[in-house]
Amino acid sequence: MKLVELGKNAKIISGYAFKSESFTDNGTPVIKISNIGLGDMRIEESNTQYVENEYLDKLDEKFKVSFGDILISLTGSHITQPNSVVGRVALYKEPFISLLNQRAGKVISIDKTVFNKRFLFYILSSDSVRTTIALMAYGAASQANVSPKDVERIKLLVPIVEQQQKIAAIL
Repeated sequence: MKLVELGKNAKIISGYAFKSESFTDNGTPVIKISNIGLGDMRIEESNTQYVENEYLDKLDEKFKVSFGDILISLTGSHITQPNSVVGRVALYKEPFISLLNQRAGKVISIDKTVFNKRFLFYILSSDSVRTTIALMAYGAASQANVSPKDVERIKLLVPIVEQQQKIAAIL
């Protein structure tokens, strides 16, 4: 086991700042912080909003969400309100591309010699890491925020990648 700083081995980015008038009734789905669920660590689809498909060509690849991407809410409530707490984590399991809205984060540039992606998802989903993120939050009780850099400063105790793969396969 070794202690590694997340940001030295992966990066967290915040999504694109869509204008409110950009949202439509259909088109390409946009993942907002409210779509990042809690409990079953999934994307909540009931309140999905959309933008015109042309955004797929206009926006940088980093704002595109594909199958297997790890997402994290960078805004939410403080730890005293667990259902909407900042730091919720989800794994994107849809077969189509969505776009990432501001304050919804995505883990990118994962060093595969340090992290198995699926293992990283599970460790970020753990109560201890989510609590660490929530305790870093600043702002009002109903609007707690963490920056991507805050999340990147987290230190994680991880086994070697081969063991991570075995653990992730079981989980």
